[in-house]
Order: sequence, then structure tokens, then C-alpha cells
Amino acid sequence: MSDIQKTIQTLRDFNLWRKGDDAMEQPDPWGIGKAIDEAIEAMEKLGRLTDAALAVVDRWETPFWKQVEHTGVYIAALRKAVEEVKGGPQ
Repeated sequence: MSDIQKTIQTLRDFNLWRKGDDAMEQPDPWGIGKAIDEAIEAMEKLGRLTDAALAVVDRWETPFWKQVEHTGVYIAALRKAVEEVKGGPQ
């Protein structure tokens, strides 16, 4: 199970407990806080990836392509965002 899958499962378990699943013991508050922090970080990375991908699409579709930055600038930003999501160099 990947780290993000563990985070998702921790948050799902917490939500079940919070909604009254009597078969579960109270989750560790520290673990819940860690999972929330990891989920926030993952969502921030996904947001940067989405922004970079949309910039490439917008650049591709612009009718004024000579008046904007070179496409390579946008591709480089997209590559950086993908690496960040994959856990590579930042």
C-alpha cells in the first residue's frame, strides 16, 4: 500500500469512527493529524499539477502564440509539477 493509500485509509477509518462505527476504537489523534497534513500536501501538489497542465493547454490554444512565453517554459513547469507529485526532485 502506498503512502497516499495509507493516508486515505486512515482518513476513511477516522470518518467511520466519527460517524459512530461502534466496532472501531478511537483512532490515534496524532495519526489523524499526520494524515490530514499529508492529504493537504497531496492536494496542494495536485493543484500545482492541474495549474501547470492547464497552462500548457491554454498556451497551445492561444491565438496570439507569438506574444506569449515559449511553450518550453510551460512544458518545464508541467514536468516539475509531475515530478513533485511522483515524489521526485523538486
